[in-house]
Amino acid sequence: MSIQHNGNRIRLRAVGHLMLALVLGCLTTAALANSATKPASEGGKTRDVGQVLEDAHTEFKGDQGGKNADYIPVLAEVDPKLFGISLVTVDGKTHDVGDVESPFSIQSISKVFTLALVMPAQGEEDIIDKIGVDATGQPFNSVNAIEDIQERSVNSFVNAGAIATTSLVPGKTADEKWKQISEADNAFAGRELSVNEPVYKSEAETNQRNQAIAMLLNAYERIYDDPEMSVDIYTRQCSVNVTSHDLAVMAATLANHGVNPVTGKRVINAECATGPGRHGNCGPLRRLGHLALQRRPARQERRRRRHYRSRTWTFRYCCVLPAPGPGRQQH
Repeated sequence: MSIQHNGNRIRLRAVGHLMLALVLGCLTTAALANSATKPASEGGKTRDVGQVLEDAHTEFKGDQGGKNADYIPVLAEVDPKLFGISLVTVDGKTHDVGDVESPFSIQSISKVFTLALVMPAQGEEDIIDKIGVDATGQPFNSVNAIEDIQERSVNSFVNAGAIATTSLVPGKTADEKWKQISEADNAFAGRELSVNEPVYKSEAETNQRNQAIAMLLNAYERIYDDPEMSVDIYTRQCSVNVTSHDLAVMAATLANHGVNPVTGKRVINAECATGPGRHGNCGPLRRLGHLALQRRPARQERRRRRHYRSRTWTFRYCCVLPAPGPGRQQH
């Protein structure tokens, strides 16, 4: 499920809000798969899922609260009246209402799918060792976190970890790496996606903070290819255009153990899509977080608990819960 409202208020602000849109889809998709999209019940009457979404759209389409994200100048120009809700279940049923075909840049939700691309090539232990699976307790674009936390990049859903993750995408050149990312995104969405060039240009002109993050990671040997190239590729991956419907399909693919429920094609293996974890950290990282905790010294574990209590959104907002079913284990 994907929600688009008030000029990207949900999808284009902080990482937590971006991941929340994805998470709602995965959680709802999983729940609907269990119930086989049974009608909702209210006061003895039943309503199907499509009607529930229609009612929600009608109720909230007039809400003009909040404002467009403006940390990337061109985002402030997006029509704030756009509002769409899309839901795709793991058995391929789709429900759309509102402005679901209006394109927008994917921004930080791209982090999830680049990590899913990198994990099979690198392996779980390398992700733990090279990136990390911790919460930072600090803003998603924090420079201080790199200095304060031993893992430096910390996790793949903050900017430092995301840029380091992008540097691990297979390929010897920028073109080869970009081809890998583009093909993966297309497979998740079930169609060919394109880059929003105005957004890319605007981001590239104002991403000095990310450039500084990459150079600091380079000083600590926590980025694994040319830092300038890695930032540019990361900027481009965040500028890929998607629709509300696309995001719902992409989320459902993760919830469906890596199989796109619309095309029927496997995009990633099941273990990279989901995994059991002690805290239910992040869909692709839940099992990794568990492994990291097993090997963490006591002092680091105490620090992790403080950070986790202070900023649970870092992980909980990107939780993916696959629906159990015949032949499936409960994760």
